Amino acid sequence: MYTKHKIYTLLAALLLFVSAPTKLVAQTKLDSLMVSDGKLYVVAAVFALVMIGFFGYLIQIDRKLRRLEREAED
Repeated sequence: MYTKHKIYTLLAALLLFVSAPTKLVAQTKLDSLMVSDGKLYVVAAVFALVMIGFFGYLIQIDRKLRRLEREAED
């Protein structure tokens, strides 16, 4: 079972994964336009939400699978 520590570690890694590329991207006209309009942050936030949902779904499937495996052993 996943502990809170593992979940927080995954979320922190996800946040670093999302925030790091925005700082390393070379500033082009399109990039500066997206940053000035705040669209880049919206894209990063949507991506983060999708990834959090995906990892949540994987955790849920893992728990159900473990429960089914325990029931199959009995």
